[in-house]
Formats: sequence, structure tokens, C-alpha cells
Amino acid sequence: MKFDLTDELMDQIIFAIENQENLFFLDTGMLSIVAAENKNDRCLELPEWNPALGFQLMEKFVLSLKNPVYHRLLSEALDSGKGVFRKFKNVLRDRKEIELLWFGFKKREMRKLVIEWYNNLSDCWKNDTVEIDIENMEICNDFLKTDFVFNVNKTIYNDEINKYNKEACEEMFSDCDNPLFFSHQIVSLMNNKKILLLTAETLNEELAGFLQAYGETNKETGVSVLNIIQLFVLEKFRGIGIAAHLVDEIVMEAKSRNVGKILFNVKGKGEVLLPMLKEKAFSVYAYSLEMDIKE
Repeated sequence: MKFDLTDELMDQIIFAIENQENLFFLDTGMLSIVAAENKNDRCLELPEWNPALGFQLMEKFVLSLKNPVYHRLLSEALDSGKGVFRKFKNVLRDRKEIELLWFGFKKREMRKLVIEWYNNLSDCWKNDTVEIDIENMEICNDFLKTDFVFNVNKTIYNDEINKYNKEACEEMFSDCDNPLFFSHQIVSLMNNKKILLLTAETLNEELAGFLQAYGETNKETGVSVLNIIQLFVLEKFRGIGIAAHLVDEIVMEAKSRNVGKILFNVKGKGEVLLPMLKEKAFSVYAYSLEMDIKE
């Protein structure tokens, strides 16, 4: 009855349990999936899977989704009653990047299910269990490189970027009395500094996000520095790694220019970027605090 759980066998088991029209078993002698009518004494029941568990998996994905637009659209699909599975898939088809995230999430969760099933069997056999290596199950975000174009100093988006700079400040400083004050600061810097612009766009030349920075030399140390003044991703493109990729792009650009340091003064609600920036080896060196003095 003992057997090794290979990647190929795992995929066969997942394919079988997702077939809700027929019942299958695992033939541990042949290490193959067999239909119920061919069941023999070497056969094992496969992990439990049914539409209710499939619905729970979709709910779990939506809860994990960081893209606010598709979080809302997929939640509405799940709450719509009849035809939930079809509506869920239709929403995903509208945005390939989100669909790929779903495929990666589903594959990872289904493999975890099969591994847990196998480990329960291994406990009975006193056999070695299989480690669940989540990192190796992650689906690489290669679609960022194939479905998006990242450019340096592409100026055709200048008018859009001016609009989104204002929108970004309104979002980041929504708790402040005058969020546009910070937008004016950025505009002032843009007017007085040579701005380095990195953009992310779709293959249809739709702006998805951008990063702005300017260079200077520290007068005391003589070290050249790139100061990031804006990192913004349009709402419908959030949660798929564009901001992180723009940071990777600015790091490569800095290295090509022999820049010594990159500074990013994170303000307002931009603190949500901190975990990602720390993963990229940024470190916190200062805090800016504000206090209102009211009459």
C-alpha cells in the first residue's frame, strides 16, 4: 500500500478529484487513477473534494486578494447566488493577471490538500511524511515581464501622471486637512529637479503605474543619491506586484548610474509599502512625525 507521492501523481490526483461527474480511486500497485468500476483491493480513496469546498477555496482567494477592484467584483460574483462558479470565472477572464494569480493560488492550495492526505496515510504506515514547501509552490510572476512593459523616461504619459500624482496625494493623505499641499510639493520638485520617470504599461499602452525620482549628491559624504518621490499603481492593477517590480527597476537603474544610495521618504498611508520595501533590503533610518497645534 505504501507509495511515493511524485509531482506527476499529485497532478493526476488533483485532476481526478476535480471531476465531479465520476468517482475515482488510486491504484497503489499501478500508481494510477482508476474509475470506480475498476476498483480493486489495492485502491485507496482520494482526498475529499466537492463544490462546497471549491466555493470555500474561491472565498479564501478573494480574502487574500490585494487588488481592491477585483476583490469587490469577485465578492459580488460569490454573493450572486445561481451560477456562482461561472460568474467567478467570467470576472477572472477580464483581467489575465488576476486569473494567473487565481491559477497559482488554486494549484498551491490543491497540492497542500493532497500532501496533507498523503501525510495522514504515511502516519498510518509509519512512513516519512512530505514537507509542504510553500515557497516552491509559488507561481512566478513572469507575466509582469510578458504582459507589461517597463520604460524609463517615457514622456507620453505626462498629463496622466500629473493627474495621478494629485490622486495619489489625496489617497495617501486623506486624513489630512489639505492633502493637495503634498501634491504641490511634488509638482514643485518636478519643476525644479531633473525627474527620472519609470512607467509600467500594458501591451495596449495603458498606464498601470509609475515611479518618480530625482538624483543629487550628498554634500557631506559625496555619495550620489536617488530620491524616490512617488510610487503609484492604478487601483485596478494593484496586488499583482507592479509596485515591487518598479522598485526593482529603479534599483537596476541606480546601479547602471553608479548611484550610492536610494532614499524613499514614505509618507501618509504609504506605510503599506514598508513590508515590500524591507523585503527589497530597504531599511528605516528616520521617522517623520506631525502634531497639529490648534487654537
